[in-house]
Amino acid sequence: MKARNARLKVYSLLAIILALVLVLPSITHAQNTQDNQWSLGFFSTNAQNIVSKTFSPFDQIQLVANVTYGNASQPGVLVAFKAHGPTDAVYQTNITRVVSTDNEGQARFEFRLPIASQNDETVVGTWQATATIQTTNGIIEQNIAFSTQWSMQIASITLENAQGHNETSFAAGSAVLVQLAVNNNAQAETTNVTVNMQGSSGNIINQTQISNTQIGASNPTQVKAYIQIPSNETAGQASISATLFSGNFDGINIPVSQTKTASFTIPAASTTPSPTPTASPKPKPFEMSISLFSWLLVATALFTFTSLTLFLRRKPYPPSGQTPKFPAIPVTSTPALADATQLAVPGGSAIELVAQQAGLQPLATQLSTMSSTAQRIEALQTALRMERQQLAKDIADLSKTVDEQEKAIMEYFETIRVEMKRLGTYISDQNISQTDAKVEQNAPPSEQKVKHKQNIPYPEVKDKQTDTGEQNHPSKITKNAQATTTR
Repeated sequence: MKARNARLKVYSLLAIILALVLVLPSITHAQNTQDNQWSLGFFSTNAQNIVSKTFSPFDQIQLVANVTYGNASQPGVLVAFKAHGPTDAVYQTNITRVVSTDNEGQARFEFRLPIASQNDETVVGTWQATATIQTTNGIIEQNIAFSTQWSMQIASITLENAQGHNETSFAAGSAVLVQLAVNNNAQAETTNVTVNMQGSSGNIINQTQISNTQIGASNPTQVKAYIQIPSNETAGQASISATLFSGNFDGINIPVSQTKTASFTIPAASTTPSPTPTASPKPKPFEMSISLFSWLLVATALFTFTSLTLFLRRKPYPPSGQTPKFPAIPVTSTPALADATQLAVPGGSAIELVAQQAGLQPLATQLSTMSSTAQRIEALQTALRMERQQLAKDIADLSKTVDEQEKAIMEYFETIRVEMKRLGTYISDQNISQTDAKVEQNAPPSEQKVKHKQNIPYPEVKDKQTDTGEQNHPSKITKNAQATTTR
């Protein structure tokens, strides 16, 4: 009996323990659910504290977390932020930060996406962000997503030559016209367009920038820029890239578009073989004399033409350049006419003499006018005589100048004639010497010795025209003609 009671007690104890094991977890879960009053709010804003989920690369992004307990702000709570993306990239960029909540229970994490990730992947795409807190009831986590995209886009880039035709090959030293078509996904904005040229080595060999370019918000904007290829650039594959920038941050220009690149080829400079220089024939002495004679003729003609031009352009006035002024001759009446009239009428009365004098007054006036005209004619004759004398003197001076020029020309001709005669003698002597040398080489040894002993000089060439030529010389003929003209 006692054993049976003992077993019953044991079974009852085991049943109670099993019941407690089954009921205790549900009681604990209900109590935790009733006591979990923690809350975590999570969102993203831009630099103007406006909630946004779309950003441009390098824009300021703020991740904001609000921590409350029973609708009361909880300061001093650590919030772990994490952002990673883009989701489609092979190598994603991870950004983490731990921030403590302020007195309002709010934690802020501000950051800017890099222009390009560390693995040269683009930062444009969808990003994932997470905020996590640790509470007495466990870990609370919230997730959001935001995207990045360029506000502007270079739709196309073309390379043209100076004639406006598309080209893929440009010679070193030539200019390249870069044509850009830019689309704007936001409102109109002023940007700076930077164009870089990279050579075959990958280094930047030239750069240009178009500042303050207005990009419209509707239709594509066309942008043109000229860039020069260095003349010393080596041949190979080169490229031109364009990027749009707007503003700067800590001295860094902020891009608003993705870089667009166009490739082209710099051909090797064509080398043409230089012509083989040929030795120019040496001028002969006779040709040199003819050339000197031609130059002398040209110089003489130019000097004569200049002298005649100066003489014909001179003014036929005295050296003072003013027309001589002759003194005016006063016109006076002849007082002797009355006496002559009175003598011509003897025995006449005083009344008749007065009448006669009154009748002869017009005649006296006419005689006075004729006298004045005669004096003027005499003055003009004097002026003409002076002009004639001056003209004769000028003609004599011109004749003297012409004679001197003719004399100088004849001296030039005489010098040339003497030089040409001397040159002809020299050429004859050279020809004779060469002929004798050839004959001497072909002659027997005995005759060669005899010719060396004779050593007969060549006779001098006399100018037979020297004496007779002076009679018909052009200067003599000209002087005779001038003498005949003077007579």
